Amino acid sequence: MKAKKNIAIFFWESYISVAPTIINLADALAEKGHKIFIFIRNVDYVFAPETILNKNVIIVPISQSSAVLKFIKVVNKIPWVRGWFQYKYYNRIILYDVIRKTQVFLKENITDNDCIGVDSIGLFWASKLINEESVLYYLSLELLCKSAIPRNSYFLKWIKEKELRLHNNKVKLTLIQDKFRLNILERENEIILDNKFSILTNSPRENNLNFKKDSLYFNQKFQILPGEKIILMAGMIEEVTMATSVARTFGKFNDENVKLIFHERQQRDPGEQYFQDLQKIGGKNFYLSLTPVPYSDVTKVYDSADIGLVFYDPSYGDNVAFIIGASGKLSHYLMHGLPVIANDLPGFRELFEKYDIGFVLNEIHDLEDAVDKIFLNYKYYSDNAYNCYLSEYNFNSQFEKFYVENYPDCEYN
Repeated sequence: MKAKKNIAIFFWESYISVAPTIINLADALAEKGHKIFIFIRNVDYVFAPETILNKNVIIVPISQSSAVLKFIKVVNKIPWVRGWFQYKYYNRIILYDVIRKTQVFLKENITDNDCIGVDSIGLFWASKLINEESVLYYLSLELLCKSAIPRNSYFLKWIKEKELRLHNNKVKLTLIQDKFRLNILERENEIILDNKFSILTNSPRENNLNFKKDSLYFNQKFQILPGEKIILMAGMIEEVTMATSVARTFGKFNDENVKLIFHERQQRDPGEQYFQDLQKIGGKNFYLSLTPVPYSDVTKVYDSADIGLVFYDPSYGDNVAFIIGASGKLSHYLMHGLPVIANDLPGFRELFEKYDIGFVLNEIHDLEDAVDKIFLNYKYYSDNAYNCYLSEYNFNSQFEKFYVENYPDCEYN
């Protein structure tokens, strides 16, 4: 029997608290007996409070060295050098500094480890730290498409070239959220072997809810009366999620007993003009929930709603348009038995028709009609939503498939 390997996960963005795939993958691997190290940058982001992780999961924040920070500060004071330096070298210097400091930590603390690089930068970070015994996995959460890289972004062009080479030459397997994103990444990185991919949707782990809708989180937060209906749009509140269009449409609803709540994934200031404008057009039954909760408490958020909304503006590119397996809000709605209303994005209509979990809208002004239809047969749509989760978004079954195929000699706990 082989000993359980340590597994190092490299996440450049650092906001683990709002990355369910990383949280659930780390916990699932730790439950199998692996010791997990999640390397992140030590930067100041105000997202949800950190969640409770398995005791065998260790988060390792890596800070930039004082010497590098001092060098950058000096260079930025030279006008004729500053622009050129920031364009071509700033991000690369920071990246290599983080890699160097990570190498020191690994040498002192970890041996016999596999590596998981999250997205393009995390993959490059991980690739510099593998040895002959290591396996390199690629966890793709956000697509970096060549067509979406700004012309003046030297660093992103450089890291995309590195991703392409690593993906073909060093990566054993890529975990990706759905077949649409798989096809895009195959095309982008010129991959010809299908067995280099495994589906891992951005989903919660099943927790045997049995459709209990006993959370009063939003009722208590906004003094909403029991019996009044709550529609939830969870996640980022931005134009990419069509926030203005949804709020404006809801502001014209006739039913006073239906409430709409936008719940953010990061701490936001209600004084921002954007939120004041949303509040004005959304009306008196529209609420902004701008204080996130730890992922370990997120059940109470979804469990206090009745219907979930999934709206994305496809004009923001393939990373947004092809999101059926990458939308955390969608999978969480389904696990909590929430019927869903969405706009018409690739794969959505087929999924909704197959499981009858709600409605896909051609026009946003059809929203109220869809809400009314769901409440006329609520249990039917709710049961279907949960069954859809079990069949299409069950993290546990997807993880088990990955684990059995890649760690066949490891003992099960």
